[in-house]
Amino acid sequence: MDYMKHICPALDQCFAALTGYIIKWNHFFKLVKYMIKLNGTVTFAALFTLVNEFEQIRYQAFTPTKALNHLKAGLEEFIASLQDHGLAESILGFTNNVASDAGTFLECIPSLNKEVEPIFIDEFSDLPRLTLPENVSVVFCNTDAEISNACLAIIERIESNKDKIYIGFDIEWEFSTGISGTGPQKTALIQLALPKSVYLLYVYLLKKLPSSFQTLLLSQQIIKG
Repeated sequence: MDYMKHICPALDQCFAALTGYIIKWNHFFKLVKYMIKLNGTVTFAALFTLVNEFEQIRYQAFTPTKALNHLKAGLEEFIASLQDHGLAESILGFTNNVASDAGTFLECIPSLNKEVEPIFIDEFSDLPRLTLPENVSVVFCNTDAEISNACLAIIERIESNKDKIYIGFDIEWEFSTGISGTGPQKTALIQLALPKSVYLLYVYLLKKLPSSFQTLLLSQQIIKG
């Protein structure tokens, strides 16, 4: 540890002097499986790595989730180091998840968006686009309290022991394949749809589901379809 602390400034200087004209990035999930756990809980979910046109690692960080908000400060420092050393800013970036990554990377690395004209290709342009009616509201629930309140609002629609209500129910989660694939991941999003409301429950970061949600799942009077 003392040795690494001693050479850290030199390593940082070497990293900062590397180019970043063309960049590639990805999250890797294999290494974190071999890292120590705290009270049985995994400390990090992935290792994010960004390399330049020479495959040299330009930025690397362990992240608690795959969410890109953990990387914003590091990406901004990456651009600052290019400017401080008089190096050309990035003009091209490669990723296997363009739709999810584009917003964050264009915000942190504006040079990727210079003289670029977005082209949106609709593979099914001949089909009508599905949209929610204007009288249907979408409610985003991120915290334990918000999710609990949403479930209670649905449960309270049951007026008697004989009543039944019908809701749309769907679950989304990350799934990775290939040699380093880890298969299905923890549930990220649960969708509950009613005639006038759609609840989007972001449950990924929850350690335990609220009791009201468990009641909703087990209730024989709430028919999920």
